[in-house]
Amino acid sequence: MNLNNIKNANDISNMDLSNFKELIQFLLENQSPPNIDFFKMILKEIDLILNNEDENIRPKDRNNLSGGLVNLSTYPKVIILPDLHARKYFLFDVLWWNAFTDNQTSLELLEKKQLALLCLGDGVHSEGIYISRWTKAFDEYRRNYDKSSNMDEEIADSFNLMLAVMCLKIRYKNNFHFLKGNHENIYNETNNGNFAFAKYANEGAMVLSYFRKFYGNEILEFYSRFEKSLPLFVVGKNFLASHAEPEYFFEEERIINYRYEGELIESLTWTENFASASGTIDKLLAYYLKEHQNENTYYFGGHRPITENFFRINNDRYVQIHNPKKEISVVIDSNKKINLNSDVKVVPRDKAYSLKVKEMQE
Repeated sequence: MNLNNIKNANDISNMDLSNFKELIQFLLENQSPPNIDFFKMILKEIDLILNNEDENIRPKDRNNLSGGLVNLSTYPKVIILPDLHARKYFLFDVLWWNAFTDNQTSLELLEKKQLALLCLGDGVHSEGIYISRWTKAFDEYRRNYDKSSNMDEEIADSFNLMLAVMCLKIRYKNNFHFLKGNHENIYNETNNGNFAFAKYANEGAMVLSYFRKFYGNEILEFYSRFEKSLPLFVVGKNFLASHAEPEYFFEEERIINYRYEGELIESLTWTENFASASGTIDKLLAYYLKEHQNENTYYFGGHRPITENFFRINNDRYVQIHNPKKEISVVIDSNKKINLNSDVKVVPRDKAYSLKVKEMQE
């Protein structure tokens, strides 16, 4: 794939579907850190798109920027994905999956505007089996990345995935959405709802240091603008969703004007299990879904890991779907009542993709 032939967002929006598939597959198979020129171009283009979204989908805030709420109530089919955390294979498997029909993939349904694909945030920072890679990368970080093979792998997984996310958003402006999670914090700042992050090593500081050395301040600033332009909250016909469980009730005007609400950003990206005020989810469902609210309407979130396919808290109306060891999805037909036992699905692995990546790694 020659990325030099892609000069702007129009080239991505107007290319044949076969060429777009090739682009996404290239990014999700790429084992090297992102190309700096392509990265910079995509970040500049995505900034324009995220701040000029369709007002019917994402209403404007008081400063005429795209607000924190996304309305997906008109889409007949929706797939919700939890935290991706550098799992490029997860996004690939979903896009090439026939979730609703035997002869059309998710990517083909996106192309026809018959599907909305929603990602609940946390695109970067690998987990689980990659603990040892973080440990080795920490030694590289302490030596100011004089050698950086382990961190190169982490950056390749995390940010080629995010480049694919951005390209999907560029092409499918109204029906592909990625929410801000607590890991969308490239500056590793503690400010305006963000908190510096460290789990297995010192991930937030390590990624920031790598970007400063190998990508520079311009890309850092554009990437931060991308993160801070992501929405926080989704209203579907029969569901609500955000990265984390909301800590308290909020009205529409407040979530639309989220950019000036650090406390609200924190609430929707960082809330601990069982820290939400009693009755919050019931109040939000009643307020946002109105006549569509029933015993089969739910609020979906990721953020806190679970060991099952889904886990219900807050009067059983808040449904957690982030299992780091599985590729969990919620497959929603907006015209039917949601059945968690049948609609929360494990995405099947694409064997051809897995084999190809394995071959490239060996």
